[in-house]
Amino acid sequence: GQRELPAGADQQIYKVEVVHLDGTRAHKLGVQVSPHSSGYTDELVFVGYGFEIAKGWRMEPIVFYSNSGAGNDNEWRGVLNLEYADGNVWSAGLTAGGGTIDSDNPASEGEVFVASARASVTVFEHHSIHGLVRYEDAPQSEYTTAMVGLTLRLPSD
Repeated sequence: GQRELPAGADQQIYKVEVVHLDGTRAHKLGVQVSPHSSGYTDELVFVGYGFEIAKGWRMEPIVFYSNSGAGNDNEWRGVLNLEYADGNVWSAGLTAGGGTIDSDNPASEGEVFVASARASVTVFEHHSIHGLVRYEDAPQSEYTTAMVGLTLRLPSD
């Protein structure tokens, strides 16, 4: 993907996420590399484990490690996702978490808080439309974003 940023900057986003489904459990591993138009690259690695806690309800703790090339910031973040799915038609979820940033710049060091709400609806049997509203509060920024996405699934045997 591509993200347009203030002052005419932009950032490319290349992400690979592998999900292994094992009954009602899901193991996730992901990597993201994001070159910035200013000449640096942000990197992200994450791992998660999802499991059913009751009929229709799932929980998924995820740990993230990221490195921002802009200021040599290293961040550890943990989040907890809670999701309800009504069969294969729709789902909704909430996420909350936090972490810490270590940086060469003292103004960038500190705690991070994140929260989000999302919903997905299945269309054309195998594909999904997603909506997400996300809030983040970090030492150098506080913002809210809204996103809309589409997941296309290949047919399975």
